Amino acid sequence: MSQTGQAGLLWVTVIDLLSQQKFEEALQTAQDVQEKSQEIGIKATEASAATCRAVAEHCQRNSQVLEVLRQLGATWGETALLIVGSAGEASGPWAVAAQNLAQAGSSDVQRLSTELGLCWTETMEPRTASHLTSEVPLQEGELRRIAETGGPLRAALAVKELGRREEAIQSAAAAVKAFRDQGNSEGEATALLCKSGAHLGADNMAALQAANHALKNFRELGHIIGQAAALHAVAKAQLAKRNPDDALNRAAES
Repeated sequence: MSQTGQAGLLWVTVIDLLSQQKFEEALQTAQDVQEKSQEIGIKATEASAATCRAVAEHCQRNSQVLEVLRQLGATWGETALLIVGSAGEASGPWAVAAQNLAQAGSSDVQRLSTELGLCWTETMEPRTASHLTSEVPLQEGELRRIAETGGPLRAALAVKELGRREEAIQSAAAAVKAFRDQGNSEGEATALLCKSGAHLGADNMAALQAANHALKNFRELGHIIGQAAALHAVAKAQLAKRNPDDALNRAAES
């Protein structure tokens, strides 16, 4: 079973124990897995276990949060985001869950979420509970505003949506250089993804090269969310190059 599969299985096991009000058993199970994962260096299961511990400890004080998470069908990764992030502009049950779990703060969850990229977005802006709900596409006026005033990655994505491909490529390339000069590998990889998307459909080889470079950076960082996004970008570029076999292989990896 893969690391992410083991992390998911642990989450299901602990949630089941909590639903039976077996709080001590749930806590001990999570603690044992966290310690073992830390010992052998498996970050995904360590992060899942830390999240399980935080939820189990919180459920002892507030059992309502378990019912909310079960109704949402929240995964351990989504729950970690709710613990370390904020409600953002979310409303409804996700906002309720975020407000409940804001009191379940855990330094381990915070650290591991950062290392694995659980709060990462393609604009390098912190992910919040609002990202777990359906997003409304931005209107042209808002895209123009972002293109003029947004950060480098948001601006590059915005001008791409507006059909200004060359400007998007230039903006993304400038962001790659800026992050590289700063020694920010996560930022550089994210900008490379943006560059890949800007090239896609016009220069598919350049799109593939940028996506592969992003994948390499994210892998070196152990950044699982970035890796998934990069694998998706590689698959899209391979498909655009009329290479369906490689595209299917990359899509399966992600």
